[in-house]
Amino acid sequence: YCVEYADFLAKKHGFTIIFSSVTNGSIVSDDIMATVKKHNIKVSVSFDILEDMQNLQRGNYQKVCDTLNVYLANGITPSVNAVITPVNANRQCEMVEEIHRLFPEIKKLSFDFVVDGGLFDSPLKLKDFMTKYIEGFYQAQNLGATFGIKLTSLKYQNLQKLRTRACAGGFD
Repeated sequence: YCVEYADFLAKKHGFTIIFSSVTNGSIVSDDIMATVKKHNIKVSVSFDILEDMQNLQRGNYQKVCDTLNVYLANGITPSVNAVITPVNANRQCEMVEEIHRLFPEIKKLSFDFVVDGGLFDSPLKLKDFMTKYIEGFYQAQNLGATFGIKLTSLKYQNLQKLRTRACAGGFD
């Protein structure tokens, strides 16, 4: 209903809306799919890619795989957002390989690190994690390029250009 109403108001007032959705991939229905298609909604699925990591960090590995397959079968190619933590920082290349193996149509990935005070009990452990993340990210980015996959992160995008503000602006 919200998308329909926003689209109605935009057309009425001469605006163009670009819709996007971030989902954990646990729910997809015919209604959702019809709305995504009708409004050309860009879909991003939060998914930690490797079965053991997904089940450890989020759960529902098979359900998310099934959802990705439903999107792809309906001509919607989502991007995938994965969370990088100390347990998967050194597995980023493996994550790229797995996406390519399971979902070769998916060509956009984002690997963002999470910093939680409870994850690191010293600055040295945080530094070690960040070093593993950065090294793994650039290796995975290079590997992804060989598969035609663009790997990025919010932090990496912010390094690419000067911005007047962090958020490009939008109604989220």
